Amino acid sequence: MVSSTLGNTTELIRPKSFQAKSFIEWLEAQGAIVQTGKGQWEVFRYILPGQTVRVVFKKADGRVSLPTAVHQDYVKFQTFLGQAGEDAIEKTRSPLWAKSRRRIKRQCAQRDGLQCIICGAVAKSLDDLTLEHFVPQALGGKHNAANGGLACEGCNEILDALPVAQKILVRDKIRAARMAVPPYMPFDARDYFCKGGKPKREKP
Repeated sequence: MVSSTLGNTTELIRPKSFQAKSFIEWLEAQGAIVQTGKGQWEVFRYILPGQTVRVVFKKADGRVSLPTAVHQDYVKFQTFLGQAGEDAIEKTRSPLWAKSRRRIKRQCAQRDGLQCIICGAVAKSLDDLTLEHFVPQALGGKHNAANGGLACEGCNEILDALPVAQKILVRDKIRAARMAVPPYMPFDARDYFCKGGKPKREKP
């Protein structure tokens, strides 16, 4: 849905359709500085190299509001995903960003060990685990070890950008599912849950 305010076109998106987490990762891969939103109507703001501040807003009804410049960036992001896939974002990241992320992962490993904080699976190396932000960056979470933990790719994908309280509930469901699987068998939360933690329907 598109609305026009004072000559500026604004794209309105339902919250569940807005790929906040992946959009932020794509922006950072382009060298953007992502910041916490100011006030209750800002979701987050970002600055791309050589550009001015751009802000993602939210409406009173919960819909995400993308001003013209932000919507153009979001279209580029969606085009990128359609052509290259979500995994390709990692390959476009700047060396500085990758170095920062690996440093935070090492700090989390020193604190928690090489295991997924969601399902408890033990990894063989740091590269087998992803960085999970407890408070999503899309909701103002910091990109540091205090707001981070290590998680296997499947668990991280299921948690997505849920608020912390919902993440805890989903974590408990994933752990319960993991306990029902023999320890010698592989476990992937994506086999049991959809993104956001909704259980998958069992095949008849």
